Amino acid sequence: MKRLVIVPEESHEALAAVLRARLAGIVRELNSENLVDAMGIHAQEVLVRSADGMADGEWMLWAGGGGDFAVAWTSAEPVDEVVGRVRADAGEGLVARVFASGRSELEMRDELQAGDWTNFERLRGRGIGAMAGSPVVVFGVCVAVLSVVVFVDFDGDGVVRPPAETASLLGRLVEDRLLRATLGMDAS
Repeated sequence: MKRLVIVPEESHEALAAVLRARLAGIVRELNSENLVDAMGIHAQEVLVRSADGMADGEWMLWAGGGGDFAVAWTSAEPVDEVVGRVRADAGEGLVARVFASGRSELEMRDELQAGDWTNFERLRGRGIGAMAGSPVVVFGVCVAVLSVVVFVDFDGDGVVRPPAETASLLGRLVEDRLLRATLGMDAS
């Protein structure tokens, strides 16, 4: 089998620098209000399929919004109870730590103390038994946190794992969409 080797074209170096600057500017603009649109349909399908296997849990995508974090997407109905309404403190809690560190985390109810940094339990009317989160990185910048929640009344084994693979794939799909849109190619 013969390997494909792609060598950067020297004449494109100046254009690449301009493109990198443009993409960095776009990434800085991503927030809870526009992230789902920036993701596109394929990324949303990945989220839905990843969350499908969890009968009594909830997947949420958190992004910056008005000085803290807000849920931009959720896997559980009713969506309008959560999207744009559930907030997380930007300075404390699992979401803030994952966003700041760029590393996945998992916490159980006793150490999570979700009521101290988010209104999620109050708005959903259910206690969190465990929560895991992973960073969504786009062009080297953490733009969101993908989390998985298992509720205290969950009948299963209560095991939750950070959604690192899905978060990584989500970041690559957003990068692809932003590149294609910036270059004027089909962005779907």
